[in-house]
Amino acid sequence: IKAIELGKTYDNRPQANDLNPDDDELVNWGVDGTHLPDNSTVRQHPLDEAMDCIDEFSGVASGAVTALENDGYVWRAVDKQNGTSTEWNLSWVDSDTTAGWLHFSVSGGGAETLACEFIAKGTFDESVSHNRDSIPKVLPLHAIETRLMDDQRFPALTGPAALFDNNGPHESTSMGYLVVVPGTGFGIDFSDLLDTSGATTVDVQRQWQDGTKDRSFSLLADASDGRLIGWTSLSTEELG
Repeated sequence: IKAIELGKTYDNRPQANDLNPDDDELVNWGVDGTHLPDNSTVRQHPLDEAMDCIDEFSGVASGAVTALENDGYVWRAVDKQNGTSTEWNLSWVDSDTTAGWLHFSVSGGGAETLACEFIAKGTFDESVSHNRDSIPKVLPLHAIETRLMDDQRFPALTGPAALFDNNGPHESTSMGYLVVVPGTGFGIDFSDLLDTSGATTVDVQRQWQDGTKDRSFSLLADASDGRLIGWTSLSTEELG
């Protein structure tokens, strides 16, 4: 039995322009930054803190380190909580369009020394474009996270069977972002949709067991204005 709930429409759905951010809330990190700013205070080891680990991987992931020390940037990042540590999977591209991914774990921090553990790395065979000019201004991850956790605006996103509780994401919830610029497709042609501008989306996902049910919840938001594009809730149970 599968139960799917589509959340494109929801109570208190904002009207057009209700949630448009002020220009001073947006960050233009594409100019010379290495990643979309995070600055979360409700997740362990936000991306800004995790990026402090990169220099420690020069011996095992020299391609990623060299790219990010120069003009490369992270076009895809997603986290995963693992007890007291956080795993990050970063996809990067260099100015010569060399591209790859880096998977590592972060623990400690705050009053403790930050501990960084390399897990794996790889390269992409598909074309990935390096195009800073097409990276749009966006809200930082923490700002989008705060909007999504507003249970007055989005009540369906907070609760035992959703993505957040009153303190932040559930332990099994992961958050990430994706930057797509013209010329990057992984086999899909985005040129008609993107023209000369890129797009940035934020995705939040959760998978967990609920008794005999396998459950999942996922959403997609537009990072340029914080707009919730839609969400899905899926429940699967095998009949005996």
